Amino acid sequence: MAASTLMTMLRLAHGVLEFLVKQREEEVLAFAHGHTTLAFISASQPVETSAPPPSRPMESSARPPETVPLPAVNPAPAKRSSGRTKPTIDEQKAAETAEALRRCETESDGLGHLNRVAKNNEDRKLIAQALNIEGAGGLSKAKLIEHILRHAIGARRTFDGLSSW
Repeated sequence: MAASTLMTMLRLAHGVLEFLVKQREEEVLAFAHGHTTLAFISASQPVETSAPPPSRPMESSARPPETVPLPAVNPAPAKRSSGRTKPTIDEQKAAETAEALRRCETESDGLGHLNRVAKNNEDRKLIAQALNIEGAGGLSKAKLIEHILRHAIGARRTFDGLSSW
């Protein structure tokens, strides 16, 4: 669970507890036993609030609610992933893909081929390595795709255009 989601859940639980503390004991017990429910209302709707009735002193025969201490829970340490996924292609397939990209006529054709072959960024990095693109390791997905297509297709088209002069 993400830290922001956990914080949101804690704020929600805190708000519910603050609400329940302001309610009469009978209402809280009815809620605890499932006889009543809490409802959400929109913040834009005007809400008529009245001060909660003063709490009545407990009768001498009434027992205070029993509190059961919860056992201490040590949360399991979160798994830390390296953030890297394993490539789904090998170096041979990356070299074949690089050659196929060099033969593509347009960058959109190359993008289609690249998306069919490269399933994750590690695959794209292998293809960039096969194209001899340096510094591809730190690029975002979009920048890496742009570099691969420009190197494999755009550079060839530019060179072809220059040679026809």
